[in-house]
Amino acid sequence: MKKKLVLVLLLLAIFLVSACGSNKEQKQEKPITVYLWSIELLREYAPYVQSQLPDLDIHFVVGNNDLNYYKFLNEKGSLPDIITCRRFSLHDAVELKEQLVDLKNTEEAATIFTGYLENYKYPDGTICWLPLCGEAELFVANKDLFIKHGIPLPKDYKSFKEACASFKALGIKPFVSDWYYDYTPLAILQGLNIHELTSREGQLWRSQYENTGEQKAVGLDKKVWPLAFQRMESFIRDAYVEPQDDNNLYEDMDALLISGKAAMSRMTANVALDHIRRYGMNLVMLPYFGQDGGEDWLLTYPAFQVALNKASAQNEQRKQKMMRILSVMMSEGAQRKLGSRNDVISYSRNAELKISPLLENISPFIESNRIYVRLASTDFFAGSKLAVSKMLKREATAEQAYRIMDEYLRKPKQREELKLKPFDKAYSFTDSKQGGNEANSAMANSLRSYYGSDILVAAGHSFTGPIFNSGYSEKMLGYMVMPNYLESFTKQLTGAELERLLKLYVEGVPDVDVYSAVNPVNYHSLPITSGMEYVVKQGQRHDAFTLKQLLYQGKPLDKNKTYRVTVLDKKTFFTVLAEKLDGHKGSEGFTCGEKRVREAWQAYVMSGKPLLAPSPYLTVE
Repeated sequence: MKKKLVLVLLLLAIFLVSACGSNKEQKQEKPITVYLWSIELLREYAPYVQSQLPDLDIHFVVGNNDLNYYKFLNEKGSLPDIITCRRFSLHDAVELKEQLVDLKNTEEAATIFTGYLENYKYPDGTICWLPLCGEAELFVANKDLFIKHGIPLPKDYKSFKEACASFKALGIKPFVSDWYYDYTPLAILQGLNIHELTSREGQLWRSQYENTGEQKAVGLDKKVWPLAFQRMESFIRDAYVEPQDDNNLYEDMDALLISGKAAMSRMTANVALDHIRRYGMNLVMLPYFGQDGGEDWLLTYPAFQVALNKASAQNEQRKQKMMRILSVMMSEGAQRKLGSRNDVISYSRNAELKISPLLENISPFIESNRIYVRLASTDFFAGSKLAVSKMLKREATAEQAYRIMDEYLRKPKQREELKLKPFDKAYSFTDSKQGGNEANSAMANSLRSYYGSDILVAAGHSFTGPIFNSGYSEKMLGYMVMPNYLESFTKQLTGAELERLLKLYVEGVPDVDVYSAVNPVNYHSLPITSGMEYVVKQGQRHDAFTLKQLLYQGKPLDKNKTYRVTVLDKKTFFTVLAEKLDGHKGSEGFTCGEKRVREAWQAYVMSGKPLLAPSPYLTVE
């Protein structure tokens, strides 16, 4: 018992020293921080990158798929070493240009095909962002439905229009999509007009728009975009898209397509392949057919874009490490991990990514490079949704919709003011093997108070960065929680059950589909606990850990005692762990919080409740 008490006191002393910022701690080299846009990258991609660089200490963080978050971190002097983002445009990224490394003369940039790389080049030739492999955006047709009713598969826009009329006469919805979300209007508006967008006028307009920051007003041109809205109007009419379709969710679209009540839809190739494999659907991939004699094209967007922090790169040794990580991130092996279960399009000469035979219909477009990278700025998402929604509901003509979107783009956008100052103290986001992470601990302790639990266990990817004692907006408070729908699950557990649960988080879930769980990548991805400390032993590999001990209030956890435990994780992941824990189906027996953790955290902070101080929770031997 005395030994246990000594251990706890030692942990506390170490943590307090760390919190005070000892000179010794400050001299230790920090890990390279890599912010990932999605938790999905922690399943196969990040583990592969770490495995190729066993000598490097890499802190993978599930950040946010929003450049405004990185602008916020930059203002606070906490821009990560390496950033990834999926929802991206140069238009949104202009403010970060001077804070990022120019990659134009690197080997990594040289491997990208010129047609793709041009989308990332500033007027002065600077290239700060590089794209990885891309996803194909297209139309799909239920071939069995076409065969059943003797309707020819579309081969151009004219036959697409004829097929739609035939299905309409049969009482089958010709075309369905998830119009509710902003990405669908954006994709279809551009996809139908790629022929014009790739013209000289279209390229000049895009260059002007992309290279102007979001604080300056650049609207639509007067040649390419009026025609684009006319074609959108024709498509809505020809595909028999109805006013109520504006509210279609993904689930609505999917149900109609799978049940055979709809003949065609908009999808990514990855989703289409999943439907073929999971539901046995006979889907045929179709391009975006050009109207008025225009060419047929595919729309594409990168899995994500990646950039490097210039300030971090001032240290030559650190820069070399960052470049090594970038090289592996963009390698063929890493990109294969991105496309291990789905097909992706290679943007790089050094990454040969095979296309599934199921995509034979679109292979000619990929081989001939008839692929257009979508424009995906924040205001283009919002503007497309605003204008196209009006068209769907028959509230605006093509001309009126053009003006609506043009006016929206020209209106200067004001960033949300950082007028809140909710925290009296700042806490570091640096992980320590002797104590844990200050910022993570402070948030975990505060959320345990919010949920009224004895113990809180948060997946290691739950929180996104340091805590600042300066200005926040309500949105940025939310961005402190990982973006991929982190939820809370509460249940009375015995000490023995809690030990088994933590063991799964620490040692990983064996023999499980990688799409259903995230196992540790390295010690940075170990769980965060509040109300309980734990000790692990690390093996020879970065991802090899053994749970050694659990302590509650300074004493060994009582395996027979019952504790109110709250777990924070993505529902699909936690379901797997819950099943392993007690054999119940899914998260049965756990109470899921009414609010997602992001909203719960915002509610806690906005209510004026204090941020609780961090406490030591982890020892890695």
